Amino acid sequence: MLEENVRDYETLKEAVISISRVPITEEKLDDVNGYFSPNEQRIVINEGMSESQTINTLLHEIAHSRRHDPKNKDTEKKDRNTKEVEAESVAFTVSNYFGINTDSYSFGYILGWSKSLELKEFKESLETIRKTSSEMIDDLSKALITQKDKTKTSIHKRLIDAKKTVKEIPETHTKKKEALLA
Repeated sequence: MLEENVRDYETLKEAVISISRVPITEEKLDDVNGYFSPNEQRIVINEGMSESQTINTLLHEIAHSRRHDPKNKDTEKKDRNTKEVEAESVAFTVSNYFGINTDSYSFGYILGWSKSLELKEFKESLETIRKTSSEMIDDLSKALITQKDKTKTSIHKRLIDAKKTVKEIPETHTKKKEALLA
């Protein structure tokens, strides 16, 4: 399990959730960090995980939803081992791109699921891993920029409101003072 905190966690988590093509919920789960349900078209992640584990799990399950959904006509049939190796490789790549070190978790996970894979199968997965990682990094970068712009706009609006309030204070006090002196 990953235990590290993540810089700007809430902002990053919100951005990661926004790039999912299916709804995401947090629930108490036994024995798993999360799952993608193709039948229900949703992702569920375990509540109460560390910040780094939550982000990594979200990315892992989003990768599954993008590349391993049998309802998607472009999805290739792959065995579970291959799917898990691809999803965690994508999560590892995207997490590390955004400064979250998942080595201690991802390497063991990938190793465990790749034991039965032949070199040929693993090589075939590399293009899926590269393509999905690239798409998710682009999508997440755009989501973070959009979020940053919204935050700037919100802060700017609050500053304008604060300036109006500050200007109104002397007027209110002057009126009260005049009423008292009258």
